[in-house]
Amino acid sequence: MPDDEHRVTSEEIRRSLRLYKRKREGIFAQLQQIKGFTEAESVKPGATNVFLASCSNLENIRQQFDSIQYDILEANIDAADADHLPYDSVNAAFYEIFYHIRAIENSVKRVADSAVLNTSTTTAVVECKPQIRLPKLEVPVWNGDPDTFNNFFALYNAAIHSSSYSGAVKLTYLRSLLTGTPRKLIENLNITDADYDVAYKTICDNYNNVRIRATHHLNKLFSFAPLSNEGVVDLQSFLDIFGTNWKAFLNLNISDAHDFIMFSLGFRCLPTNIRSSFERSFGQSDNIPTFEELIDFVQEQVRIKEIMTQTSVKPVKNASPAKHTAVHKSVLATSALHVSPSANTPSPQQLHVTSPSSSTCPRCASPSHKIYDCPVYNNLSLADKRTWLFEKKRCFKCLGTHTSPQCKSRGRCGTCKSSSHHSSLHFTNDSAHPSAGASSAPKPASGNSPAPVVTSKSPIQSLLTGARQALVERPVVVLATIQALILNRFNQWVPIRCILDPGSEINMITGDCNQRLGLTVTPYRQELCGAMQQPVGASGGIVSCVMASRLSPETRIPTQAAVVSHICHDQPKIALSKEVYERFSHLELADQAFHEPGKIDFLIGAELMDEVLQGGGEVIHGRPAAIRTIFGWAIVGKVPASSPSPSRLCMLTSAMSLDESVQRFWQAEEVVAEVPSDPLHQVAETHFRSHVSRLPSGTYSVSLPFREAASLPPLGESRDIALKRWYNLEAKLRKNEPLRIAYHAFLQEYLALGHMRPALEPGLCFIPHFAIERNSTTSPVRVVFDASCRDTSGISLNDRLLTGPPLQKDISDVLTLFRLKPVALTTDIRMMYRQIRIAEADCRYQHILWRPSEDQPVQEFQLQTVTYGTSCAPFLAQRVLLQLVEDHGADYPLAAQVLRDSTYMDDCCASMDTVADANQLKHELIELLHCGGFELRKWASNDAQVLEDIPTEHRVSSLQLRADRAPSLHILGVFWDPALDVFSYHIAPACDASTKRAVLSQIASVFDPLGWLSPVTFWAKVFLRELWCEKLDWDTPLPERFSSRWAAFAGQLSSLSNLKLPRLCSLPGATSHQLIGFSDASSLGYAAAIYLRSVSEDGQVSVRLLKAKTKVAPLQVQTIPRLELCGAVLLAKLLSSVHLIQDRLCIEEVHLFTDATTVLSWLHTSPHLLKTFVANRVVEVLNHTHLSQWHYVPSHLNAADCASRGLEPASLLDFSLWWSGPSFLHTLDVEWPSTQTSLPPLSGFEEFKPKCLP
Repeated sequence: MPDDEHRVTSEEIRRSLRLYKRKREGIFAQLQQIKGFTEAESVKPGATNVFLASCSNLENIRQQFDSIQYDILEANIDAADADHLPYDSVNAAFYEIFYHIRAIENSVKRVADSAVLNTSTTTAVVECKPQIRLPKLEVPVWNGDPDTFNNFFALYNAAIHSSSYSGAVKLTYLRSLLTGTPRKLIENLNITDADYDVAYKTICDNYNNVRIRATHHLNKLFSFAPLSNEGVVDLQSFLDIFGTNWKAFLNLNISDAHDFIMFSLGFRCLPTNIRSSFERSFGQSDNIPTFEELIDFVQEQVRIKEIMTQTSVKPVKNASPAKHTAVHKSVLATSALHVSPSANTPSPQQLHVTSPSSSTCPRCASPSHKIYDCPVYNNLSLADKRTWLFEKKRCFKCLGTHTSPQCKSRGRCGTCKSSSHHSSLHFTNDSAHPSAGASSAPKPASGNSPAPVVTSKSPIQSLLTGARQALVERPVVVLATIQALILNRFNQWVPIRCILDPGSEINMITGDCNQRLGLTVTPYRQELCGAMQQPVGASGGIVSCVMASRLSPETRIPTQAAVVSHICHDQPKIALSKEVYERFSHLELADQAFHEPGKIDFLIGAELMDEVLQGGGEVIHGRPAAIRTIFGWAIVGKVPASSPSPSRLCMLTSAMSLDESVQRFWQAEEVVAEVPSDPLHQVAETHFRSHVSRLPSGTYSVSLPFREAASLPPLGESRDIALKRWYNLEAKLRKNEPLRIAYHAFLQEYLALGHMRPALEPGLCFIPHFAIERNSTTSPVRVVFDASCRDTSGISLNDRLLTGPPLQKDISDVLTLFRLKPVALTTDIRMMYRQIRIAEADCRYQHILWRPSEDQPVQEFQLQTVTYGTSCAPFLAQRVLLQLVEDHGADYPLAAQVLRDSTYMDDCCASMDTVADANQLKHELIELLHCGGFELRKWASNDAQVLEDIPTEHRVSSLQLRADRAPSLHILGVFWDPALDVFSYHIAPACDASTKRAVLSQIASVFDPLGWLSPVTFWAKVFLRELWCEKLDWDTPLPERFSSRWAAFAGQLSSLSNLKLPRLCSLPGATSHQLIGFSDASSLGYAAAIYLRSVSEDGQVSVRLLKAKTKVAPLQVQTIPRLELCGAVLLAKLLSSVHLIQDRLCIEEVHLFTDATTVLSWLHTSPHLLKTFVANRVVEVLNHTHLSQWHYVPSHLNAADCASRGLEPASLLDFSLWWSGPSFLHTLDVEWPSTQTSLPPLSGFEEFKPKCLP
C-alpha cells in the first residue's frame, strides 16, 4: 500500500484546523491593533511614534500569517469539504489591511521627515496627525443599482479617490466595494497604480453618465402606475418615487431640464428601429440631446420614407413571382433607415443605382447593355460570377469598379432585400450547383411564363415522398462558429474559436483552452445536463474572462465560463463545398474557416446572446443563412450534402445544482449507456509502449507522457516559486523539531537510495514539496511533491501531462476474491512508484530545491523515479505491473493472476486453498516482482506457517483497506484482523451535525463498497430525502424533530465497531456452491442482496452475505409493484457485478427470490403486452438472468426486507436474517419450503397496454 494512503484521522485534522484558526485569529488581532492607530478619533502626543514603532513589527506579522496560511493549505488537502478553513478570502482581507497600514506608514514618515527639516520634532508630530486619521465614512458596497450610485460615488470619492493613497491601494478598495457587473468590468486588472486610473475611468464611463442617470430617474416617474387607493402605504410609495427621483434628477444640473423631459417623453413613443437610428446619428457625444433635435430627425425620416414610397415601381404584368420572399429580420435594428419590403419588387437597375463607370459592358464589351443585362454574365453560375468579380476587383453590391467596403449604394437584393449583395448574386438552393441555371423543363416558345405542371399525387403522397427524400439526402447542418479574442492572464489577446448556442444556460471553455490562457480556475463542480435531461458530465470549475471581437477589440464582454474537458466534435463535421464558402466570401465573416472542420474552444450561451447580437442581428436568408453579430457574419443552417453527417449534435445544456445532484439518490434507475473512452487514453497507452525500456537490473524505465506542445504555452519560470515555497516550509519546520528531523530524514533516504541526485544541469521545471504528518509506524511523515503548482505561464506540470486510462481494480472486486478461500495472504509493494525509473531526458522536469541545514546553500536536486504527486504516476505504476505480467507472467501463473485481478493500488490481497498453495504464491510473487526490481513488505496471513520464512520486520499485524477515489470523501476504514480472520469497522464517534450539509457529509463519508451496512446507510439516505423535501437551505439549522432523530441515529454509529464479519465466505472443501439473491421494496425504496451458499461433503451448510445495494424511492410517487420491479432490476445488475465469483467457483445454481407475485407475473409475460415502464425493466431483468432462476419467498423470510426499510446501527449487529439469510437456506435443498405460489391473473393489470378494438 502506498504511504500516501495512510492519512491522519479526521479528528486529528479537525483538531489541527481549529488550532490553526486560533493562531490566525491572533495574528489578525495584532494587525487590527496597529490599524486601530489610524482610526483614532483624536491622536494624543506621541501617538505617531507608537504607530511607527508598531509598524516595525509588520513584517514579522506578515511572515507569521504566511506560515499559518501554508499550514492551513496543507491541512485542507486531507480535510473534508465541511471542515475546510477559508483561504483566499482571508488572504485578501489580511493583505488589504496590511498594505493600507503600509501606505499610511509611508505617508507619516514623509511628513515626519519633512517636518524635521523645517521645525522641531514636536511640530512634526502635530503635523502628521492628520495623516494618521482616516475619514470616518462607511462606503457601502455597490452592485450596479443606479438608485444608489450617487451615494456610493460621492462617499467613495470623498473617502478614497481624493485621498493620498497609492493607486494600488485605491484599486484594492475599489474592487472590494464593487460586486456584480461593476466588479466584472475591472476584475481582470492588475493591482497597480496605472491600472487604477483605467478602473476608475471604466466605472465613470459606464455609470457616471448624466443622460443615462437622468433617463433612469425620469423612467421611474413615467412608469409609475396611478394609485387606486388612498392608504398610507400607497401614498408613501408615491412620495418615495416622485420625491426621491425628482430631487435626484434636479441634482444632475441639466441646463434645460424641461426640454430634456419633453425629449424623453417623445423619444419613448418612437419605434425601436427609429430610436436606434437616432442614437447612431447622435453618436457617443456627452451632450444632452434636445427636443428640437429629435423633431428634426423624425421630420427627416418622414421625408426619406415619402421619397422611397414615391419611387417604388409597379411590377411588370405577367412577370413571374420571385422564388424567395424571405424578409430581412433584425433583432436589434442597426441600419440608419429601416424600410419595410414593398409588395412590388424593384428591378436591379432601380435598387442598385451605382453603375459601372464605363458605358460598355465590362464582361462582353458590348455598348448596348450594362453588366446586369449581359447574357454572358447572367448565364454564368453563381460561383463563376463571384470569381470573375473578385478577380476584376469589382463591387459585390452594385457590380461597380470599386470594392464592397467602399460602396455607397443603398440598393438591396431584389429577392431577399439584403444590402450585402447584388440581385444577380442571390443564392438559392439550385444556384449552388453549376447546372442550376439550365432547367430540365422545356421552355415555352414565347416569353410567357411556363404553364404549371399538374401532378396526380395526393397531398399525403407528396408528404411521404418529401420525407423519403429528406431521409435519403441527410443534409449537413452548420452550427454558428465565430473567431473571437480573449484575454489571457498576461492581459494579451489570444484568438479562440467559439460556437454560438442559445440553448445553453451557461458558457463553457475547454480545459485545454484554459491552460493556454492560464486563467485562474475557481473550484466548483457543476453537473451538466443535455437533451432529455440526460447527464453529460460535470465541470471542473469556473473561470472569469474577458472576450472581444476581432473587428472591434475595444468592445469588451466580461463573463464567466464553466471549465469542461471538451465541448463538442470538430465543427463542421465534414468540409463544406467551395460554392458554400464563395457565396459568403464577400462578407466580413465571424469565422473565416467556417467551412473547414476545426476544434471548438468556447461555447457562448444564451446569457450573452443580447450582447453578441447587438451588432445587428440582420439575417441573409438561404441554406445556410448568415446572421450579423458583433464578431461578423456567422453562418448557420442546413446545407445539402452528398455525404451524410456522421452524427447529429444537440447542444442544449444546463447546469445541475447540488440539490439536483442529491436528488439522484432517489431517482429511478435506468439503463446507463457505456461512456466512451477518452481518445487521450489511447495516446497515453501508445506513448507508454513506445518509450518503456528495461535497465540491466531489470528495473523499468518510462517517459513522462506529455500532451501536444502545440496546444500549450511554453514552459514558464518555476524556480523562484519553488524557492519561495521552500523558505516557507523551512519556517514551519523550524517551529517543529520532530517534524523537521523526520522530513530531512525522508529526503536523505531519497538521496541515499538513488531516487534523487544533485542536479548536473539546470532544470526545466521545479516542483515544490511539503510535509504531511500521518499515523504510520513505518513512515510518520510523507513528503508530497506538488506537481500541480503553476509556473509563470499559468500552467502546471500536471496540466502538461496525460493522466492515462484508469487501470486500478475496483476495491469491491478485490475484497470479494479475497474472501473465497481459507488461507489469506496480503503484501505490499515497497515504494512502488520509486522502483520505476524516469528516462534521463525527462528528469529535467522533476527538479526540487532542498538543503538539509539552514547553514548550507539551497541545492538543486533531480528526482530519478516516478514521483507521487504527478498526475501520470498512478497510470505509469499500474501499467508497469501489467507490463511485468506480460513479460514474465507465463513463468509465474499464480502471481500473474494476483497482479491482474487482486491488486489494489500497491496491495496484493489473495486467498488460497492450502498453506502449500499460499507458500507457492508467496514465492512466485517475490520472484516475479524481483524481475522488475520491486520488493515486497508488510506481509500478513491468517496462518503463521505462511510467514515462517518472512523476516519479522517485513510483517504487519493488521491490514487496513481504504478507497479514496474522491478527495472530498472522508473514509471509515474496513479492517482485516489476520489473527481472528474477520473484517471490522473502526468508526469514530460522530460529531454534531446540525445542518443538512453536515448530515450529507456524514452520510457520504461511510465507506461501504460491498453494501454490508446497507440497512444503516439506507436509513440515512431516507432521512436525507426527508430533509430535502422540507426545502431547507444547506446551512440552515435543522428543526428539533429532525435534529433529535439524527442525533439518536448518529450516536449509535460507533456501535458498528463491534461488528465482526468473517472473511471466509465459503466452507473449506465445499462440494457445491450456489448464489442466492433477494430483492424487496417498500414505499421508502428498494434493495437487493446476494449471498454465497456453500455445502460441504458431509452436508454442512454455510451462507454468507456477499454484496448488497439499496436505492431510495423517487419523489414521484410509484406503485409498490413498480418499486418491487425496480428492486428486481437492481438484483439482476448486482448478480452481474459478481461475475468474478462465478468465474472462480463452480456455481451450480442461482436462485433469486422476491415476495412480489406481481413482479413474477410480469416476468412471465411477453414485454410487448406491458406498458413502457414495466416492459423496459422486464427486458433488463431477463437480459441479466434466466426466468427459471426467479422464485417466490414470503415477506418474513426475505433477507432484503430490512434493507428496503432501514435499520438503526444497534439493531443491525445481531440481525441474523441479514447476515446469514433465512433459516431454510441452512438446510438441504430438499428441505426448502415450496417456492411455488399462484400468480395473479394477467387480466385486469393496470400495467398492460390497452387493446384496440377493430
